[in-house]
Amino acid sequence: MKNENEFEDLKQRALSENEDTYGEEVRQKYGDSVVEKANEKFKGMTSQQYMDAAELSEAINQALAEAVASGDAMGEAARRCCALHQEWLNYFWPAGMYSPEAHLALAQTYCADERFKQYYEAIAPGGAEFLYEALKAYLPK
Repeated sequence: MKNENEFEDLKQRALSENEDTYGEEVRQKYGDSVVEKANEKFKGMTSQQYMDAAELSEAINQALAEAVASGDAMGEAARRCCALHQEWLNYFWPAGMYSPEAHLALAQTYCADERFKQYYEAIAPGGAEFLYEALKAYLPK
């Protein structure tokens, strides 16, 4: 019981921090309804789902580093990275929100927004741009 309470507290802190840091920005971009649905999905996440999403995040980073090192945005490592990234998004995006267009638009944000770009640069130089190019090749048109 104590662990479950700690996990619920962790989720609430994460939601509060996210709202404080990005709330106004994402609400303007996507609307209150989408943000509230995403928050509800996160609140409903089990501890196992949370751990699975964290492990998936690590796998994405590893696959991206391998893909960038290969230099092939259409190669096996890049395809694996794209598939993992899609799976990861579905842990957080509300039902019905995912589309290849939305996924690609998010990747464009990774390239345009310095906060995201720095995150991906730490994984691999040019990581955000590489992921965007890989997703353009991977996602159905």
